[in-house]
Amino acid sequence: MLLGGAAAASAQSLAWNANAESNLAGYRIQYGTSSSALNTTVSLGKVTSWALPSSLQAGVTYYFRVVAYNTAGQVSAPSAQVSYTKLSTPPPSSSLTVSGVSPASGPKAGGTTITVTGSGFVSGARVSIGTLVASNVVFVSSTQLRATTPYSSTTGARDVRVTNPKEQYAIRAGGFTYTTSTSPTPPPPSSSLTVSGVSPASGPRAGGTTITVTGSGFVSGARVSIGTLVASNVTFVSSTQLRARTPYSSTTGARDVRVINPGEQYAIRAGGFTYVNTAASSTALTADSPGTFTSYLAEGVQTDQMNTQLAIANAEPTDAQVNLTFMDAAGATSSLAVDVPARSRQTVDLRTQPQLAGQTFSTRVDASQPVAVDRLVSLDAEGQAASLESAVSDASPRWYFADGSTRDPMELFYLVQNPGSAPAHVRVRYLLPGGQASVTKTYEVAAGSRATIWVDREDPALAATDVAAEITSVEGAPIVVERSLYVKQPDAAQPRAGDTSAGLTAPATQWFVQASTGAGTTRLLLANPGSAPAKVRATYQREDGRRVVRGYTVAAGSRLSIDVAEQDASLADATLGITVESTQPIVVERSTWRGAEGALDEAVSAAGATHGGARWLLAEAEQGGARQAGTDVVLFNHGSATEVTVTLLFEGAPERAATFQVAAGTRFTVPMAEAFPEATGRFSVLVEAADPAATLTVDRAITWDGPARTTAAEGAAKPLR
Repeated sequence: MLLGGAAAASAQSLAWNANAESNLAGYRIQYGTSSSALNTTVSLGKVTSWALPSSLQAGVTYYFRVVAYNTAGQVSAPSAQVSYTKLSTPPPSSSLTVSGVSPASGPKAGGTTITVTGSGFVSGARVSIGTLVASNVVFVSSTQLRATTPYSSTTGARDVRVTNPKEQYAIRAGGFTYTTSTSPTPPPPSSSLTVSGVSPASGPRAGGTTITVTGSGFVSGARVSIGTLVASNVTFVSSTQLRARTPYSSTTGARDVRVINPGEQYAIRAGGFTYVNTAASSTALTADSPGTFTSYLAEGVQTDQMNTQLAIANAEPTDAQVNLTFMDAAGATSSLAVDVPARSRQTVDLRTQPQLAGQTFSTRVDASQPVAVDRLVSLDAEGQAASLESAVSDASPRWYFADGSTRDPMELFYLVQNPGSAPAHVRVRYLLPGGQASVTKTYEVAAGSRATIWVDREDPALAATDVAAEITSVEGAPIVVERSLYVKQPDAAQPRAGDTSAGLTAPATQWFVQASTGAGTTRLLLANPGSAPAKVRATYQREDGRRVVRGYTVAAGSRLSIDVAEQDASLADATLGITVESTQPIVVERSTWRGAEGALDEAVSAAGATHGGARWLLAEAEQGGARQAGTDVVLFNHGSATEVTVTLLFEGAPERAATFQVAAGTRFTVPMAEAFPEATGRFSVLVEAADPAATLTVDRAITWDGPARTTAAEGAAKPLR
């Protein structure tokens, strides 16, 4: 294949002559800051121009070339190179204006929703307040944008700049003024909300310290921030206690700890947490070692036909030391040390661990730096059916599930890991559909062990029904809970297919879900553990931008199942991003049941996400091979337009990267086979937005085409901490 001519670069875009061959699949841009090292690749469809990314550095010369590729994966010789130097200060656009900002002032704490008026706005426009980037930019029309002001360390007037995707911009001089006033947002500190203590009161600036925040007036859905940074894994324990994980900090020193309830009331503990320089332990790595990052997997099984493998991904520039601790049902433990080189992955096949043969077990992962861990369980001797799940980053005294069924041919299990040194009493409140009375049972889990709850056999009211659950550690000790949902195979000891998913640690009033209605039956599962009905609004957004909005009511203490395709004709055979908003904190998951000719043979679930992030790491992915594996990675960009780099990390091979432009408020499917045609076998996937304030959510599914049938596994991705 040969390109029709050389590429040409202008100040805004790269353009080239079209290739006329009938089997053309698309084009790839290759570029870099040296003519001999074009190490960034962007895959495109059948287009003949490309807007230069805004992330190009001013004053730096970049070199570009274009290659074509066809449907068979063949790649053409490259075009001639062209170069481009980005101007340090592009001129304003005469067709783009900013005439007003309302409100024109707000607190330096940020969070003010502003409306920017003017002309010439286009979808994907960015808004900045002074040198700070606004978030949640919404394109309303060519004359109106909405955005949320960022935090500012000082008060005073700031220029408001609107920048269109092709870098034309316009400025409203002094358009917004930061004040010390707390109006309109956030509201003043609440007299009924207090923060009295933080324990431990210090930790490494690498982040990852689990802290307990004490005080009064806390409610479910509360957020925690350390200085200006948002803490992760916030768990509502009671009205006087929260647990959270500290974020990474670039500097040491004391930070204020702020608790914000869902109604935006807040309280502060001045200097409540101090970041210190603490080196990670290089020997005897355990969960108590300084600087250790701990995560958990409650499920694991090793039999003649069922095999467990762990994928460990390290996206950091330094090697990671990882210690795996296995805990079986009898309380016996064993361990395995694994070194994961920088920017790579390791696969751990547990068939190499004879002490696990014939056992069910849980796994604790202690690492010297952040890593992502996925577990893949093959459910038959040929490995045709598989279950995929990512490790959770913390134990919690409370877990929730929205999905679950004991209807034939399904079997439902809850798997409880107690990593503590004392027995844990675990209370399960089973939530049923249609406002039926819940069923409550209590179980004991021995110290340092795991237990299996076979839901179908627990109570006659739990047989042949849909089930959600609230699972609580009675003593408040941290536990880890997963759900296994198996499809029974008649007259066989092993299940035909299955899915294992980690629980969620807190209900929330907003959730984000990815879904596809193209195969099988896709359902949205809503569980309301509260004492009041929840009014719910679901926004279904197709990949082409069309939206459908529907309202529901979930009775107190119950669950609701929604068939997505039945909500509107446009939602049948569609790929969707779904936003769920509720008047009461609820739990949201998505399930897909598949089967040939009406015979159910597969069930896969994915938990909803309550927040986005700019960096995600998927430990397990696969392309090609004997079973023709394929991986789908899907992004939803909840904020402003951003450039996203997807990097594949391999075991013993160089990494590969490609960059994509993702518009604001859109769902984007990464074209894995087109962007990385040379990537075969198993690898990890790192997703990074150029904008560190970006709010992406990421989902991933793997399919295998086996000799008997095609199977799939899905794992809910989690932001990299």
